Amino acid sequence: AYVYYCTSRKQYFYLEGNRWVVTVSLPQRVLVRLGTRVVIEMDSDKPYTHFSKHKKKHPPGKMKKKDKWAKKPK
Repeated sequence: AYVYYCTSRKQYFYLEGNRWVVTVSLPQRVLVRLGTRVVIEMDSDKPYTHFSKHKKKHPPGKMKKKDKWAKKPK
């Protein structure tokens, strides 16, 4: 799934077909497909305008296996 999250506005932006949807919560079908995350700091209210550049720099499935945000087992 291609999803951006704006921490200041608490909004998600996700790709639905060929358009970007803005929402405060993701639909279940998108949550199921979420994978590794990448933090991208931007000064834009439309982060998806740079989607092609982000997708090229962070291609799906090419991230390191270890997710630094994942909780460690107790």
